[in-house]
Amino acid sequence: MTTFVKDIKEIPSLKPPQETFVDDPTSLSEINLDDLVFDLQNGLKNLNNLHILHIIFIYSITLKFIIKLQQHPELFEKFRNQVIENLGVKDLLNELESHSSRSPSICDDNETRLKIDTSNTQIFNNLNSSNTSISTNTETSGSSSSSSTTSATSSSSDLNNQPKDNNNNIRMDEPNLTILKDHSHDDSNDSLTEVRKFDHNFGEILMNNDKNISIFADENIDDIRYKGNNNDNNDNKTEPVYIPLEKLIETTNLQTPEELETENNQKELKKLSKEIYNSQKVKSSINHQHLIKIFNLIKLPNLSIQNFLLRINQYSSSISKVAYINSIYLIYKISIILNFIPLTNENSYRLIISSLRTNIKNLDDLYQKQKIFKNVIGLNLKDLLKLEISFCYLINFNFNFNLNYNFENTLKNFLNFEFIELVNFFKFELFDDYIDIVNGLST
Repeated sequence: MTTFVKDIKEIPSLKPPQETFVDDPTSLSEINLDDLVFDLQNGLKNLNNLHILHIIFIYSITLKFIIKLQQHPELFEKFRNQVIENLGVKDLLNELESHSSRSPSICDDNETRLKIDTSNTQIFNNLNSSNTSISTNTETSGSSSSSSTTSATSSSSDLNNQPKDNNNNIRMDEPNLTILKDHSHDDSNDSLTEVRKFDHNFGEILMNNDKNISIFADENIDDIRYKGNNNDNNDNKTEPVYIPLEKLIETTNLQTPEELETENNQKELKKLSKEIYNSQKVKSSINHQHLIKIFNLIKLPNLSIQNFLLRINQYSSSISKVAYINSIYLIYKISIILNFIPLTNENSYRLIISSLRTNIKNLDDLYQKQKIFKNVIGLNLKDLLKLEISFCYLINFNFNFNLNYNFENTLKNFLNFEFIELVNFFKFELFDDYIDIVNGLST
């Protein structure tokens, strides 16, 4: 009786398989999805040795499976919960939801920025209103422009009429200080007052101190010694103080690469959980509904998704494979993980354009002009720029590679786990649709 091993990793002494003398595919019909999944699972295919047609095949399959899966809401929620649980952020999301129910003051980054802008606007309005009131008082009182209050708020014509001898006696800090303190007493206004007071007195400090002027006027500025006298001899120099090695070891936090990777992974998971939580809050806003309408098409083009990607590759062959894969991952993230936009046939084409184009500009060294790329995809310059900006706001300017140490690992995880998880789930739950989609790509 013969037995079969489902996974070659179950045999411990077997060498890892390697591809030898394998021809690259010349069309999408030569790619078999089951063989591709097997190669990705067992390390035969990775980010480095995938052919561009393999990537286009993965791109097309991912979009078609997500579009079909979102037509079945129950299966979509089941798969999304499975993905979130495998990512390890389910417990973090539950903590955020329970914490937000106890303290409703938690807000996302957009709300924080809005509060900051509102406070700054309030400060600016306070300053304008106070300046307007003082200028009104000076007009009604009929006082001369030589007073300190009038000099702080007088117009350019009044300043021209002042005597030149009194220009040095004008103090700009006192009226501004009284304006701010009379109008408001919050910390932001006090800090703004100190900045204004420093700016007005800084010129007087330089004018009254010849040493400070010599610092900026000296030609040999590199030879200036700010601490100590220039007449110090080498014999009088004090020996530098060295920290003992034992004390350095006690006060230094030494982490192994494994511990550092674990800590960074925890930070990424917390960041992702906050992103998922905040996306559900923004999803119900009017601005979000208006934003996703930009990607919808009134009429579908004659080209299918795979033929559209093949056209882009034909006329823009300089696009890197990393840009393609990260473009797929971002669409997968906003449609599955964040559940931020429903992926349909009407908006998939423009999402491909915007996601791919923004990744090209950020990841690729070879830059293709907008005028050339617009002819490839069939858009004008205005609509192309509009799609790029809208996509940046859709993903909240988080392109997965900005200040992210785990960029390469994220793409590897998408190919080795998340894409395979999507294929296996779709094959098990919607087998008939699975066969139709795969056969459609082959033909």
